[in-house]
Amino acid sequence: MGCETMISEFGRGASPERSVGERPGANTKETCEAAWFRSMEELTPIFEREGITLSVEPHPEDWIEQLSPAADIIKVINHKNVRLSYIAPHTFYYGDDMAAMLREAAPVLHHVRVADTFNPKGSSGLRYVVNPPGSTVRVHQHLDIGEGELDWDVFFGTLAEVKFDGILSSCVFGWEERRDASSHFMRAEIQRYLDTYYGKAQSHVEKPKRK
Repeated sequence: MGCETMISEFGRGASPERSVGERPGANTKETCEAAWFRSMEELTPIFEREGITLSVEPHPEDWIEQLSPAADIIKVINHKNVRLSYIAPHTFYYGDDMAAMLREAAPVLHHVRVADTFNPKGSSGLRYVVNPPGSTVRVHQHLDIGEGELDWDVFFGTLAEVKFDGILSSCVFGWEERRDASSHFMRAEIQRYLDTYYGKAQSHVEKPKRK
């Protein structure tokens, strides 16, 4: 099929409601991590043979949710065909400093998804109303750029700073009634930021002198 990149997640074994063990929570973080490394031992030779890059994202409710430990695991794998994905609307789950996280992930970063979201820690935690009372569900959105609280100047500026040159995609999930308009808006807005920050980054690159 000519597919050169596969995008996946670390898995959701540590989430009690999604556990596939004999009882809720049977798949501990340690069990999931051991299974992950066994899988990589089996799969990396196949990825290399077939010329496929696997880009993996930490995800809310996975056994690994934060970006820094996810980047560390990919660095431990130390294989050119196993890389990291950064999902912008998961930023507030990943950690507190977006620029620092992108810099840390830069050596293994292969894929970035773009959508806006709100900080669930904002407004004293009262931004969302979830029933029933006491529910531990966590809520985040995948919105058009500008509809949430992500700092897109920091985001694209840092990507330019670390010279990210991988795959960048839009992942807005809302607004089904205006999905076409949303897609066109995201394409144009992403290009505007790329032109702004990658143009600036390139302007500082010294051009080779002709002899």
